[in-house]
Amino acid sequence: LFVAAMALPEPTWGALLREPVDAATLRPKLTEIVRRMMAFFSELLPRMMMHWSNGGAAEALCPRGQSEAAPVRNHRELSAWFAQLRERGLVGPCDPSVVARALMGSAHSYVFFDVMGFHPADGPPAESFAETLVDTLWRGIAPPPEEAE
Repeated sequence: LFVAAMALPEPTWGALLREPVDAATLRPKLTEIVRRMMAFFSELLPRMMMHWSNGGAAEALCPRGQSEAAPVRNHRELSAWFAQLRERGLVGPCDPSVVARALMGSAHSYVFFDVMGFHPADGPPAESFAETLVDTLWRGIAPPPEEAE
């Protein structure tokens, strides 16, 4: 009964990776992916906490008969998507795995803080976090060329 009640959700953001994307739609799509990741983690984290408290987290993440844990599969799919975007010239030179971890990790971290009741005063609200994250990654954090010298 516990396992059924605490069934882990499937990420809805994965479907977005299979939709067509071009230069005009990429940034909005990235923002929507992060929003869906945040919604997913909002459902997942409380359930995983219950699984951890009952000693069943490993089985919940990688049920018997599956060759890889769901987070590993999700990261692999997102990394492959970024590799395709890079090959098509829709994103610049990057390590697709690092970009995937940056998006997934940021969404996870934001939700973790929320679930734990930590609300940093200096961070963007949930409604704008996804867009702020994508904008920051898109522009990068390097100073403008004239200031970098």
